Amino acid sequence: MDWLLEHYGDASIGVASMAAAAQVSVRQLQALCHTHLDTTPGQLIREVRLHQARRALLAAHPVRDAVRETIRDIAAGVGYLSPSNFGAQYSAYYSEAPSTTLRRAQHSTPPDPPADPPPDPA
Repeated sequence: MDWLLEHYGDASIGVASMAAAAQVSVRQLQALCHTHLDTTPGQLIREVRLHQARRALLAAHPVRDAVRETIRDIAAGVGYLSPSNFGAQYSAYYSEAPSTTLRRAQHSTPPDPPADPPPDPA
C-alpha cells in the first residue's frame, strides 16, 4: 500500500507494476487484494487515485476562470491521462462531478484560527 501511495500519480502504473513492487505474481496480488481488502488491484488503484483527487479538489483555490484547468491538472496529478475519463469515474464514485466538489470547497470558509492562550499570570 505504501508503494501505491507513493506512485498513484504515475499514469503508467497498473496491476503488473504493483505486483512487481510487492514481489508477487499478478495472480497472487489479485488473491491478496480479494482476501484482505475485498477488492481487485485495479479497483484499489482507482480508489486511491480518486481519494487523492478529492483531497486535492477540496484543498484547491483556483480563480474563477481556471476551474477547468484545475480539474485537468488534478486529474493528471493523480494518474489520469483523460480528464473526461477522470470526470466519469469521479462522478460514478462520489455521485457528484469534480467541478461540484471544487465549487463547494471554494464556497466553504476555513475555520477560525485558535485563540491565543491567556497570558501566564506570573
